[in-house]
Amino acid sequence: MRVIVLCGLPGVGKLTVAKGLARLRGYRVFHNHLVFDAVEALFPFGSTAFVELRERLWLELLSRAVRERVGDIIFTIAGDKALRADFLVTLVSALSQMEARVCCVELICSVEELEERLISGDRSRFGKLNSVERFRQLDSVGAFPRLTMPPGTITIDTSGLSAEEATMNVDAEVNRACCVGHQPQKRQVHMEIRIDDLSSPEIIQLLHEHLQSMALHSPPESIHALDIEALRSPDITFWSVRRDSALMGCGALKELDSRHGEIKSMRTVSLHRRTGVAARLLHHILEEARRRSYERLSLETGSMAAFAPARSLYASFGFKPCGAFADYVEDPYSVFMTREL
Repeated sequence: MRVIVLCGLPGVGKLTVAKGLARLRGYRVFHNHLVFDAVEALFPFGSTAFVELRERLWLELLSRAVRERVGDIIFTIAGDKALRADFLVTLVSALSQMEARVCCVELICSVEELEERLISGDRSRFGKLNSVERFRQLDSVGAFPRLTMPPGTITIDTSGLSAEEATMNVDAEVNRACCVGHQPQKRQVHMEIRIDDLSSPEIIQLLHEHLQSMALHSPPESIHALDIEALRSPDITFWSVRRDSALMGCGALKELDSRHGEIKSMRTVSLHRRTGVAARLLHHILEEARRRSYERLSLETGSMAAFAPARSLYASFGFKPCGAFADYVEDPYSVFMTREL
C-alpha cells in the first residue's frame, strides 16, 4: 500500500496534483483542510486543543487507513505555526512501521507563479487562502515555517508546468522511488540550505569552477563573480545546499543598502543540475530578502547563450531586465535583472 505525502506552501499545487493522481492511479485523496476545518470549528487556531487534536486526527486516520488497507492514499499538508516542525518525520515513521510504502514529495514553485495560483477560483471553493496580499502579510511574519522533511523526500519544482505536467512528474518520481528494491527512504533527495563559512574543500572547489566558467565566456573586465575572500565580506550571506553531507550548490545575498539586495555566486554542482537545486535556493534567498524588509532584489548575469538557463530561471521567479545598478556599468556581456518584493 502506498501513501504519498504532498507538502508545500499554500498555492503550490498540492490538491491539484493530488486530484490528478487520483484520476490517473485511483488514489484516495485526504486533504488536510478536512481535519483543519473540523477542529477549527470548535477550537481556536493555535490553541492547545487545536494543536493536539489536529495532529492526532491526521495520524490516527491515516494509521487506521493503512491498517485496514483501504487503498493507496495521497495526503496533502502545508506547514504553519501551529504544526510541530517534525510532524512529517513522525507521520512517515509511524506509517512505514505498518509496512506502508510512504513517499514524501515537497512541491515548490516561483513566488510569482505561486501568487498567481493563489487567486484561482478553485481555492475559494475549498475555503483556502486566496489573497496575495494576505499571503504576503502572513509570510512576512513567518506564518509558513518550513517543516523538517523526512529522509528520502523528493523535491519537485512545478514552475512553468501545467497541472497535467506536474502530475505526471510527481507520478514518475513516486513510481521510481517506490519500485521494488528502491524504497523512498533510500532516495536521499532532501535538500538542506545552510549558512556556510566557505572553508570546506568542496565549496572552495565549486567556487573555483564558477570563476573558471565565467572566464570561459566573458572578458576579464566583464567578470563580476566574487572570489572566496570577497564572499566573506560582512555585507554578504553565503549559503550552501546539501543532501546529507554532499554539496549540491551554493548562492549568496549581498546587502546593497537597507532596501536593496543582490544575488551573487549562484552555482549548482554539475552532478545535480536540473534537479531543482537553483530554484530551491533562489526561493530561499527571496524569502530571506523579504524577511530583511528589502524592497528590491537584483542580479547581474551573462548575456551569452551559456547563461540562458540562468536568465530563464530568474525570469520564472519574476525578475525582469533592468539597467545597471549599484557600481555596475552597462556592458554588452552583462544582463541586469531585478524584481520588487
